[in-house]
Amino acid sequence: MYKKFLSVLLTVLLLLSFAGPIQIYANNITIIINGQNVTFAQQPIIKNGTTLVPMRAFFEALGAKVNWDQSTQTVTGTRDNTTVQLTIGSKIGKVNGQNHALAVEAQIINGYTYIPLRFVGEALGDEVNYSNGVITINSNKAPPIGKLIVSYIDVGQGDSILVQTPSGKNMLIDAGVPEMGSTVVSYLKSKGISKLDVVIATHPHDDHIGGMPDVINTFTIDTFYMPNTTTNTNAFENLLNALKNKNVNSVYVKAGNNIDLGSDITAKFLAPNSSSYDNLNNYSAVVKLTYKNVSFLFTGDAEKESEQEMLNKGYNLKADVLKVGHHGSDTSTTADFLKAVSPKYAVISVGKNNDYGHPNQSVLDRLNNAGIKIFRTDLNGTVVATTDGNTISFNVNPTNTTDDNSTGNTSTEKVYVDANGHGLIKGNINSKGEKIYHLPGDPWYDRTKAEAWFKTEAEAQAAGYRPAK
Repeated sequence: MYKKFLSVLLTVLLLLSFAGPIQIYANNITIIINGQNVTFAQQPIIKNGTTLVPMRAFFEALGAKVNWDQSTQTVTGTRDNTTVQLTIGSKIGKVNGQNHALAVEAQIINGYTYIPLRFVGEALGDEVNYSNGVITINSNKAPPIGKLIVSYIDVGQGDSILVQTPSGKNMLIDAGVPEMGSTVVSYLKSKGISKLDVVIATHPHDDHIGGMPDVINTFTIDTFYMPNTTTNTNAFENLLNALKNKNVNSVYVKAGNNIDLGSDITAKFLAPNSSSYDNLNNYSAVVKLTYKNVSFLFTGDAEKESEQEMLNKGYNLKADVLKVGHHGSDTSTTADFLKAVSPKYAVISVGKNNDYGHPNQSVLDRLNNAGIKIFRTDLNGTVVATTDGNTISFNVNPTNTTDDNSTGNTSTEKVYVDANGHGLIKGNINSKGEKIYHLPGDPWYDRTKAEAWFKTEAEAQAAGYRPAK
């Protein structure tokens, strides 16, 4: 009997000596990212005390772009100005090119790539906590105390504006074309947003509502505003279906009505002021937002007719920052309207080398002649205004554009920066020792490892880098 027991014991010990690291599926772990419960198609796994999660799903849940290099078995996640690299089987992780030791390496389990949750979360600058089976990740992207932040998101030829208030409420105005829906969602996630208190679709044109279904399907929305009009397009139909499927509270815009964005904030609809227009642009919801002594005016694509109606109504249109109507088209921003608004700053949301000739030179001249500092998403990228209610700062410099955009000539080179003002042009040294830079949107941009970051092409060239061929 004793010999049999000893034999079994020795067999067990022998098996254990060949066993790999302890690995169990984390069935009972809850993951909360920025206040929202997150589940993955592949269950998290705990290995030697480290929680591993599916690579792509986790990076995207944190608002990061993901790239997988099959040849090197390396995953790269990028958010804002932070790049995280993990290679299968390596216990070295890289953050912006710097090596960091890993307790447990990235690995392929049952055909899926898994990465260490805490390392990736903290590498991206997030706060990661564990308590009683609950992992909580917070992006710490809320506005600083007492600050209002307005982001004019670069969505190409379209509009999308995020307003983050000091009280913690969030408002999104428009979401660009359908192809930009994921861009808007990623930007919001990068700001730690899981809920939108207010969403406004200014009018039913594709370049304003196209990305809305992605937003609706991703975030909790308290109130969705849109004008009382319809159009026969796929984008509009997709918007209505998304609202219906999520049972979102939808309200028609009415001039004069207030929007609740918390204490110290006054927000009011100033247009549309008629029930019927020949042009959909004039149905645009126009919003004036005031925080203490600073005001913003968001005009959608409102044209001369709507602008004149607002003037006739006697509204107080004065604002420090004007979102220029209709991407700088000469159908908007009349001399009388601009005089009534009398802004210090103007933001034009417009696509680079667009087919419409936006912004129109006459509008640029009008703004320049009035001494207004101009920001453009085609030149500046995403423009972020931050105010304490008394002063305003921007993440980029104004363009002071004076040349005709239709020829592609401007007095200021395009600046490639993220919402925090960090450069987005990637500098890389290839195997031949050549210094090459890649612009956002280039074919190899997402697959390029950044060894240096630049804000302008001139800056990259001054450092000895040439453009990608």
